[in-house]
Amino acid sequence: MATYSQTATGYVVGGMNTATAKQYNIPDTSLDGESCAGAGGLLQATQDNDQMLVKAPDGSLAWYRYDAERSTPTNPILVKV
Repeated sequence: MATYSQTATGYVVGGMNTATAKQYNIPDTSLDGESCAGAGGLLQATQDNDQMLVKAPDGSLAWYRYDAERSTPTNPILVKV
């Protein structure tokens, strides 16, 4: 099970509602066990094209990847796998 201790959040591509736009919780580690939260984690996960089990505002879990072209450390953009 993924842990979400770093409270990293991100935007999801398509149909963004401004009230919930950045409430998708990014886990501490990606599918391969490497860090994926924070600036260093974002860079590593983007380079490796890692999948992450992201928690949506409604509590559901789904697999996402970072959008390599649009993500920044302060505004990570997530694309559903």
